[in-house]
Amino acid sequence: MSFSFGPSSTQQSLYSSSGPSQSSTFADLGAFSSGTFGPDAAALDANSPELFKENLKVVHTHVEHIRSLVHAALIGIQKAYGSGVNATQTAATLQDLKQAIADLQALLVTSGVGALPLLPPGADPPTEAQILEQTTKAFNETWALRARHQDAAAMVANLLQAPDLPVTRS
Repeated sequence: MSFSFGPSSTQQSLYSSSGPSQSSTFADLGAFSSGTFGPDAAALDANSPELFKENLKVVHTHVEHIRSLVHAALIGIQKAYGSGVNATQTAATLQDLKQAIADLQALLVTSGVGALPLLPPGADPPTEAQILEQTTKAFNETWALRARHQDAAAMVANLLQAPDLPVTRS
């Protein structure tokens, strides 16, 4: 399994003025195929919190890489008809983006991080009261939608059971 992270050489030449190359930032992401990440990962238990935190850092790095690819693709699409923009560069960016998304999916499945919501780095996890409020709101919305569907189904059933009355014109 071979993974390519970071902008392609055409993207680097096109977007190099925006900052340093990200290829060194994403070079270590190819290690996720083994299921363990980071230098200490081999010594850690597969269920250890330290390994999970390390995997979470790798996922956040990969998400940032995808964001940069999305930004590059968006710029390429927005300026598609402008001078100095090559359509093949934009197509290559979109292909890299598709591959990066597939790699992220494999990373989330392999690392176990995908089973949980992904909060931005440094964000405080929601409190129990916030979780309860969000869950209650989602439950009420689902219940209301189910009730509307049930009412609509009952109305259709009543219409189907109604006797056919002849149409009279006056």
